[in-house]
Amino acid sequence: ISVPATVVADRTPESSSGESAPETPIQVAADNAAPLHDAPDEPEEVIPEVEDEVQPTDDSNVTAPQPEVADEPVTLQSVKIEANADEIQFANVAFEIENTGNHISRARVTLEVSHNGEVVEEFVIDDNLPLPVGTTSVEDRYIPPTGWDSGTWQFSVIVHSINSNENVETVVVSEVDVATIEVP
Repeated sequence: ISVPATVVADRTPESSSGESAPETPIQVAADNAAPLHDAPDEPEEVIPEVEDEVQPTDDSNVTAPQPEVADEPVTLQSVKIEANADEIQFANVAFEIENTGNHISRARVTLEVSHNGEVVEEFVIDDNLPLPVGTTSVEDRYIPPTGWDSGTWQFSVIVHSINSNENVETVVVSEVDVATIEVP
């Protein structure tokens, strides 16, 4: 908290030889302060009247704003996406969603699938999954629409919280490249 004020002080610096230099008065003034005057023999502090300003009398009532803390109450756990056999026919998809925040009435769980770096599809595993506080298990099988061409298949998982009343979707989890399957 700052108070408009005028401070007048004398300063007597010493030269490099140790002798006193001539006295040089220094005057400091804040906005809205009383006019400056010649410095008296003693330093003086002049504080003008302050109107319509609230001055706390106890520093314990003054608090600094706290920085925002990233809150991630929904996380992905124990992800397993693997081929069902050496000559793949489908991928087994299994993971857990841990919710340590508030109950989410409706969530959409999407598996984003890429082949050799190009997105093949966004496969919706569940469009109406409730996420209560605690752990929710998700299991499914995945078969790409064009079949299992040779190359690198990468999988990402996205979880949206859906508020139907306000028609709002919020991404609560976005884990990129959680699993890879190599097809010869």
